[in-house]
Amino acid sequence: MGFTVQKNIRYYIWLIKGIFDRYSRIILASFALALILIVIGVRYGKFIWNRIENDRQIIGVVGSFTPSNLPISIQKLISLGLTEVSDTGEVLPALATSWEVSDDGKKYTFHLRTDQYWHDAKKFTAFDVNYNLRDVEFVPINETDLVVKLNDAFTPLPSFLSKALFRKGLIGLGAYKIAAIKLKGDDVSYLSLKPMVANLPQVEVKFYASEASAKTAFKLGEINVLDEIITPTPFTGWKNVKVKENVKLNQFVGIFLNNNDDLLKSKELRQGLNFALEKPEKNRIATPISSKSWAYTNRVKQYEKDLDQAKKLLSDYVESSKSATLTLSTFNEFLPLAQTVAAAWTSLGVTTQVKVETGVADNYQALLGVVDIPSDPDQYNLWHSTQTATNISHYASPKIDKLLESGRKESDQEKREKIYFDFQRYLVEDSPAVFLFHPTTYTISR
Repeated sequence: MGFTVQKNIRYYIWLIKGIFDRYSRIILASFALALILIVIGVRYGKFIWNRIENDRQIIGVVGSFTPSNLPISIQKLISLGLTEVSDTGEVLPALATSWEVSDDGKKYTFHLRTDQYWHDAKKFTAFDVNYNLRDVEFVPINETDLVVKLNDAFTPLPSFLSKALFRKGLIGLGAYKIAAIKLKGDDVSYLSLKPMVANLPQVEVKFYASEASAKTAFKLGEINVLDEIITPTPFTGWKNVKVKENVKLNQFVGIFLNNNDDLLKSKELRQGLNFALEKPEKNRIATPISSKSWAYTNRVKQYEKDLDQAKKLLSDYVESSKSATLTLSTFNEFLPLAQTVAAAWTSLGVTTQVKVETGVADNYQALLGVVDIPSDPDQYNLWHSTQTATNISHYASPKIDKLLESGRKESDQEKREKIYFDFQRYLVEDSPAVFLFHPTTYTISR
């Protein structure tokens, strides 16, 4: 048996030697190539992987969106508006190169670019502009000139025309076109975006009903970018994961006080509630206009925490309404903040309970939430007394009404700036809401 084993071993040695003698060059070349690939992999593997990842982004987005109301960030990838608005609120050319406005402010003439084509290669002209704005008429003069007629002067019009234009089928004019779209019922569940410009990555977008499900998808590797989530945990401590903070300058978090409520119609009480709170230093705002806007001013009443002043302003209420309870409504993401606010008010004798809502109800007393800030400082919809559907604090002031009406008709920016400075000063003095901060979201990427 030992002889047989030795014989077998000797046979395999001869066999291997024969193969090596015959194919030695190929074997040595293959070995050298493998060694080179290993060295390249060790030294440049991360770079190569990053290039692959950069050529394909799979983004997770939280929320329900139909094809007609995709997130603004995605709309801007797919198409352009006549204008675009900077972070400071300045209106800049986009599809329009320039525009003029008539002396009475009721007629705008836009001059359009001649080098733009839709994703199906059709040339963009003035006849393609399809905005649907109430009491606004769009009249193409020729392919490159467009007249916009209004019933009344409306200075914020150019900022409204920053909305991306689309043709049927979500055909756009931007750096990306839609290559594929999947729906789940009426909502979009998946988008594939193909770059129309060199050196841009392929983009896929997957939509998730909740932040928790989107985070699970990131953990499982289904997506490599998690866009604009509210809480970055547990990713802040992960290796090879980048956490980017996004300050939402186009939103503010505040507490809206129902001015129709028997309790909160008192200006002194609203001011007392305002003085009772410690305002966060991070991204703090003093007014409802974006802190980066050309129209923003900080020269208003600041409502720094002042317990003595708060007690003084709240004293009449505390003495006469010991058994009454104030309800602070909010949403899940703001529950911890709402509980802090409720504790501060309760400690001063204004017993406050927190109620978690799924939507905005008309009969709330105080509401803690986030509000979108218009790109133009015009805030007619939020604060004018006639805007019953959007003026959620039910605030009414003849002085504020007049300022808002004047601000949207005045074409001189210096005069507009003064109008909105006065608007902020008088509004904050009345304290129809407690203005807190710009919210922060986070983008998680590998």
